[in-house]
Amino acid sequence: RFARRFGPFSGHNQSDRLGYLGENGQPPTLRLYNNREGMGRYNELDFHSDNAHAEFSLRYLGLYAIDVTTDGRPIQGGETKLANAAMALDRLPAALRGQLETRQCRIHAQSLSSFVRPCIERHWATGRPYLVPSSLTEEIVGSGAEESAEICATLYRIMYDPAFVYPHAWREG
Repeated sequence: RFARRFGPFSGHNQSDRLGYLGENGQPPTLRLYNNREGMGRYNELDFHSDNAHAEFSLRYLGLYAIDVTTDGRPIQGGETKLANAAMALDRLPAALRGQLETRQCRIHAQSLSSFVRPCIERHWATGRPYLVPSSLTEEIVGSGAEESAEICATLYRIMYDPAFVYPHAWREG
């Protein structure tokens, strides 16, 4: 009920719906991850942008820790690291930012889908521009594979600089 105050849930494709719980036949509501079924097979996920492989950005993402143990032991590591894509854009060299203003990136999320989006978008509420490419980016459209890889490496070095990343350590509740 709390999350519904912010708008509809994504659940826009069938593979997303598999992990959701329905409420009285209502559309998807909540996705549960745990270390016993699903996410536990990964020690840590790489940086990524939730829903960046789709045609629309998420407006909100809510995370809540219910059980932060594995077989009754506290999780070792497993922080959620958040990078500010707007601050990263502000730190880009002017020439690279100018290049990305008119470029698009192809983002791919495993078996879900891929989508081409502008490399720079604006936040829906504040209007502040931010970088869209993440570790899920396959290419900068119009660049060769080598140039795309070089651009992405530069973006990641700036965006994922530990000085500008917030690591959230989980605790129950």
